[in-house]
Amino acid sequence: MSETTYPRVAVLGGAGTIGTTVISALRGAGWPADRIVAAGRTAARLETVAAEFGIEVTTDTADAVAEADVVVTSVKPQDMRTLLTQIASAMRVDALVLTVAAALPSSFYEDLLAPGTAVVRSMPNTPSRLGKGATSISAGAHATEEHMALAERILAGTGLVVRVPEDQIAG
Repeated sequence: MSETTYPRVAVLGGAGTIGTTVISALRGAGWPADRIVAAGRTAARLETVAAEFGIEVTTDTADAVAEADVVVTSVKPQDMRTLLTQIASAMRVDALVLTVAAALPSSFYEDLLAPGTAVVRSMPNTPSRLGKGATSISAGAHATEEHMALAERILAGTGLVVRVPEDQIAG
């Protein structure tokens, strides 16, 4: 990781509900604004996110992930393959992918990204937006204890974070 205290986090789909939930949790936990970038398709919505949280925003997903230590994927499942294809060659090989998208197993990400990519799958629930939620997380094939601890740290502001086997993640 390039910055041990506050790794750089790129939130893809960062103008959506779950993306802004993660950004809000990070900022609420004291994560510096200059260590967070949100990427999305709608410039106007991104500008609202920039104004609300004081973070960098971009419509260029490859640019957003280029220097990220953690890549949070929060787009709809049907858009995920396209997104991963766009970022695969731009992403750092040691970056952690933290997915908050429903229905897609960690193997889906591992198959589309560089061999050895660490993936942590998570599933926050609706109250997470208020910091009163429960989020389950599970490690992909290459995620270490350090990756899991970092995912817990990132999601802590959403409420309770619990490790479970991947087959127990709903959604």
